[in-house]
Amino acid sequence: MIGEEHAKEKFMAPVAASLLDRGLRTDWARIKDGVAQILGAFSQTKGHVTSIHLFRLGFSPNNDDNPNTVYISVDYLCQETKWRPVLEEIRKYLQHPRYVYANLHAHMEHGAIDQWAAFPLVPTTREDWEKHQKAWNLIPKKIPYTQRVDLGSDISVSKYIKNNDGETVSPLVGTLGCWLEIKTKSDPEWAKVALTNYHVIRPWYDGFYVDGSDIGPPTAVSKLERMDKSGILPTENNRPMLEHPSRAKHNHGVVRLKQTVARFGATVPYGKDARDKLKGIVSFFDNDEQRLGKVLCASGYKRRTANNGRLDWALIRPVANRVGDNTLPSLYEWGDKYESVAFFPDAETDGQPLQQPTNHGLRGLEHGVDHIYKVGTTTGVSVGIYSETKGDIKLSEDEEPEVVEQGKFKVKITQDQHVAEPSLSEEFAYIQGGQLGDGAKLIDQLFSAPGDSGSVAWDKKGRALGLVFRGQKPTGVLKTKLSYVTPIHDVFEDIKAFSEGGITNIRIAV
Repeated sequence: MIGEEHAKEKFMAPVAASLLDRGLRTDWARIKDGVAQILGAFSQTKGHVTSIHLFRLGFSPNNDDNPNTVYISVDYLCQETKWRPVLEEIRKYLQHPRYVYANLHAHMEHGAIDQWAAFPLVPTTREDWEKHQKAWNLIPKKIPYTQRVDLGSDISVSKYIKNNDGETVSPLVGTLGCWLEIKTKSDPEWAKVALTNYHVIRPWYDGFYVDGSDIGPPTAVSKLERMDKSGILPTENNRPMLEHPSRAKHNHGVVRLKQTVARFGATVPYGKDARDKLKGIVSFFDNDEQRLGKVLCASGYKRRTANNGRLDWALIRPVANRVGDNTLPSLYEWGDKYESVAFFPDAETDGQPLQQPTNHGLRGLEHGVDHIYKVGTTTGVSVGIYSETKGDIKLSEDEEPEVVEQGKFKVKITQDQHVAEPSLSEEFAYIQGGQLGDGAKLIDQLFSAPGDSGSVAWDKKGRALGLVFRGQKPTGVLKTKLSYVTPIHDVFEDIKAFSEGGITNIRIAV
């Protein structure tokens, strides 16, 4: 028999702001550290934690009815049959007189942090095409293709890769977050570069590990292992070439147009239009016009912010004729996705450029009230709800993969570090889904999904907030996810620090 916990849909939302005001705003960091210490004290959970969070989690669509939950996820080596004493100790800790006012529950389950990058197989059958199109929204947004590449465009490295079964797969599809401008020691004039995630460009290097749909640490003593540890400097000889459209979207677009021509013929207007578009996009790739530019520099995986947040960024030096702009989506685009204008950014953002961040950035948002916005390759325009309570996470790429038996299935887990001693980082998390002030409606679109890696998030006035890099979906939660975002100020400061004085200034492109 399957228990209610595994059969019914769950709902997730930020904890009530009133609870933070009662003391949880200052107590949460201490509570989180205490829970982590308990997990580290038991041999059955030590080293297996993948995340610790705080949010409302339960079976009611009305968030006020769901308990405030300390959510813990662990890897698949952690045996569930041995969790009881750990959870008992955590629950006893949460009932300490100092924290009893918060009435916190504890929940532990298997789970991992997701990459928001997709790597679909090259479609060979209609079934493949339909499956991948449904999962990753892979049809190119603009046919015929254009030279300009704008904020929110799909990108990938300009090569195919092989998975462990020898199949040809497209490289990770990510998102061009926005255009930046930098000044360097050698050139005091502003120069445009594109911003995305480092993990989007990793497939360029030998050693990229793909097994089925799983991405793991690189092959030992490979070029990618070195890049993960050191990052990519401007002096690196073999720097990745990026492209737009990504070949994953291009290939699916070709399949769709060929199907249209085959169905209608090239003599009727609809079929002739498809034939002409097909000829144009194939020629675009044949002439290497899809090339966007080479990576200028990238963070690798070892770097952290001053507050122990992860840094996962890459700058792309573009081919001159491919530089686009940072125009934000129109209100028509928001209206196509959301019925209520309560989910829209302010009207003055309509078709306006992305703005410079404020001094406060993410830290200036109001918990459970303020929305953040982005446009990604897969989800398009989307809105998330700010959660002030930061969570701790650990990534699978930090560790070596090992396959273990879990009942009837083989599950990939990770152990032993390849980058550094595995440690939890502390991250800003945004919850896609939750109630507005009147509690009228749940948002049922996802803020981020595979392919959205590298998106830049902004506030209701169009001011840049941060760089989206990962996400997580608790078991049973169907319409919401956690999305992790690095503050844009931290990204800018690390870019300058990584360049060791080579990059002297940086801003959102104007």
